[in-house]
Amino acid sequence: MVDLSILSNKLAWLAVIPVLGILVFWHELGHFLAALWMKVKVEEFGFGYPPRMATLFERKGIKFTLNWLPLGGFVRMAGEESGFDAEGSLPSKRPYQRAIVLLAGPLMNLILAPILYAIVFSAGVAYPLGKVEISAIAPGSPAALAGLQTGDQFVLVGDKRPTTTDDVRETILQYRGRAMPITVMRGEQTLSLSITPRTPAATPAGEGAAGIGIQRALVTASSFGQALTMGVQRTGEVVILMTTGLGQLVRNVIAPAPDAAPMGGVAGPVGIARITGELARQGLLPLIELTAFLSLNFFIINLLPLPALDGGRLVFVILEAIRRGKRIPPEREAIVHLIGMAGLLALMLVISYFDLAAWWSGAPLFPAQ
Repeated sequence: MVDLSILSNKLAWLAVIPVLGILVFWHELGHFLAALWMKVKVEEFGFGYPPRMATLFERKGIKFTLNWLPLGGFVRMAGEESGFDAEGSLPSKRPYQRAIVLLAGPLMNLILAPILYAIVFSAGVAYPLGKVEISAIAPGSPAALAGLQTGDQFVLVGDKRPTTTDDVRETILQYRGRAMPITVMRGEQTLSLSITPRTPAATPAGEGAAGIGIQRALVTASSFGQALTMGVQRTGEVVILMTTGLGQLVRNVIAPAPDAAPMGGVAGPVGIARITGELARQGLLPLIELTAFLSLNFFIINLLPLPALDGGRLVFVILEAIRRGKRIPPEREAIVHLIGMAGLLALMLVISYFDLAAWWSGAPLFPAQ
């Protein structure tokens, strides 16, 4: 008999197909709806990528097709490859209209992320608030003597309002050997207390200056509305982390560290497939959370000012606005995007090579910190 659990584990990486399929389809749906709104002639809306399997139906001159490669979809608009000046073509539209069509795809990915995060949070997954709470207190410690209890949330530590555990730790160290005022929330009560963190010489082994364990406070959504609010907050946090990480990546490319690994921190389709497979084995909720994370990747990457990407096309629209309507000929713009696409595909092949090498060598997906 075949052990189906082993088979499912081996094929878990195939979960990347519906994940990327949903993200690409949602992205292209944004372009499609915006094109219709801006009266751009849409020639085809494809489910999946060519080669074409069948034409499902045709409505108002738009062919809705089913294609063999199940990775999302595509929108083919008039004037993208030829007929640049034809009536209704994308290049014939005014700059603001083209900008709306180009921005619609990434914005759809941005909109999708908080919805997916909300689904995760509404299923009971706890979300870390911007607050710090006490998770443990050592007997006889300054915290115990001050009357602190587990579950207390810090409002003020010294004269600072902490939002991270590091904020609390750093302030406690600054007050070693002297009284430190603190304000905590205990249920519905606000309490003002005083604690004197121990000096290094007076601190027992295995304990900190205050004798407490701390963690970010967690909250579980009680309604989908609250879950959606948490999803929006999580989306903002991830966008900030991604843009910061992207900046660090650019700095590493310009001035790489001596011990930096090639393509460190970057994953291509193969790496994404490995990560997706690993999370798919853990359950549906981690997979949905990964889909939200990748959706934000789509949002940021597509806005980069690189040829062939939406951001690169927006650069030409902005240049036209700066030049007061004098645009770069669409034929030349098309050549730039063609070269850019070739460069992006080459980069993807290089990244995939390193992903495959890591997979073949058995390198862990998530190295120990």
